[in-house]
Amino acid sequence: MKKIIGLSFAITMLIFAGCATVEPPADVTDTPTPAPQTQTPETPTPETKTPETLVKTFEISGTNYAFSETEITVNKGDTVKIIFTSEEGFHDWVVDEFNAATEQIQAPAVSEVTFVADKVGTFEYYCSVGNHREMGMVGNLIVNEPPEADHMGCQEGEVDENGKCVVAAENNRALFEKDVDTLVQSTPVDTAELKGLFVSPKIAGDYPGIVMIHEWWGLNDNIEYMAKLLAGEGYNVFAIDMYDGQVAETSDQAGVLATEVRNNPEEAVEKLKAAADYLKTEAGSTKLASLGWCFGGQQSLNLSLNEQLDATVIYYGQLTDDQEQLKNITGPVLGIFGETDQSITVESVRSFEKALVELEIPNNITIYPQVGHAFANPSNSNYAADETVEAWDKTVTFLNDTLK
Repeated sequence: MKKIIGLSFAITMLIFAGCATVEPPADVTDTPTPAPQTQTPETPTPETKTPETLVKTFEISGTNYAFSETEITVNKGDTVKIIFTSEEGFHDWVVDEFNAATEQIQAPAVSEVTFVADKVGTFEYYCSVGNHREMGMVGNLIVNEPPEADHMGCQEGEVDENGKCVVAAENNRALFEKDVDTLVQSTPVDTAELKGLFVSPKIAGDYPGIVMIHEWWGLNDNIEYMAKLLAGEGYNVFAIDMYDGQVAETSDQAGVLATEVRNNPEEAVEKLKAAADYLKTEAGSTKLASLGWCFGGQQSLNLSLNEQLDATVIYYGQLTDDQEQLKNITGPVLGIFGETDQSITVESVRSFEKALVELEIPNNITIYPQVGHAFANPSNSNYAADETVEAWDKTVTFLNDTLK
């Protein structure tokens, strides 16, 4: 079984504040005496594209009379994709509780079905052809309650005296030693469709645009500083607020806010695309990239699946290796990860990297040895100052090479 690591929010796409310490869319007037009409071709209605969201994909094959996998496990809310191959005989794959079924196919053939696991429990999947179910062609789909904070929770040693994740209260100002306020100007943006902070160099010019996405705490001081730091390098930066003005003060609150976004992937994608549109229309940026940490890393990937970007930067964010989704990426990818990350594993990173290579998408994947999740967060127990500086230098170089 091949299992694709999903990030749903999806959309179903990282941070110096760290994740663990963690998208708006004619009047008809009757004419009394019709004039001779000239036939005009109808203007086709633009196709509405459903936003790409990260999925959990399972490859299952069927023979007479068994499935290759008899148990698969997901979390409630996950988007699940089953790629079913009939290797022998005439079969299908069905799970009644989610109204999900592939076509009945004669070997050798493949059929797919995608659904949302929106209830918790153990559900039998089976082949509905003839008496194949009774003959033992069955398996179990196990749907669990999602972990309290999913991959964005604390790792060992990252909790306070009350057992809560350490809040990212500090920022990297001291580490980078730049008085960025003398170099840039900031404009808060607060509309029905878009909230965040737009930062640009004080010296007028044509600058590439960056959609910057915060980690699970929200758009806090640390992220605002990083937006100013990047703008000081010659970029228009829109630090988007995915939480509509809320900044989490506890890990419980952060988990709730992040989960709400991930459970509404289409809305999240629309917000992200609105930020990209702002950079194009209001700031005049002709080249765009996304950048985010952890929760924001997932959102950075999600934006690149749904918007033509010139570059994508992901700091230890949830990944996928589904090539049907990744083929939508239109520019190079920079990935920054930690070797001892318990959430975004080296295995998942290498699988993501392999998919990019097979799709011939240029990529630069770095896994820093002996550092964990959210290593670029100054208030995180995993904080690694040297790796943080090196990763940021790598990020700026990558963006300069790609966008300028």
